[in-house]
Order: sequence, then structure tokens, then C-alpha cells
Amino acid sequence: MQKMVVYVRPFNDEPHDHFLAIDICLGKRPKIGDETPKLLKELIQKCWDVIPEIVQLLKKFLWNLQLL
Repeated sequence: MQKMVVYVRPFNDEPHDHFLAIDICLGKRPKIGDETPKLLKELIQKCWDVIPEIVQLLKKFLWNLQLL
């Protein structure tokens, strides 16, 4: 989702290796630009949530949004 907003691959300034994978598992997330609207920024951050139930609720919301 973030790539659609900023047109830059997340962590584009770092090697995409096992060290980055470990950092992501430990909670590292890409920066969201200041130009990103607040509502969209919050939506992106909810997609990153470590609680599966929150991510599932968000997926259902996005699916229903597509149906509109």
C-alpha cells in the first residue's frame, strides 16, 4: 500500500536480505512521508499491526470498500 502512495519501494536504501527480514519481524517499519494524508497514514499503520484480529478487520473493511 505504501508503494502506491510514495512510488518508492519500502527500505529502498537498505539491502533486502535476512538482516532486514529480522528487523521487520522485530517491528521495523518503513517511514511514511509527511505528504501522506493522516487518514491514509493511519490505515497503513493499522495494516502493520502485530495483532492478527486488527489486520483481519482491516482486510474486511478494505474488501467492502472495493465493493462500493
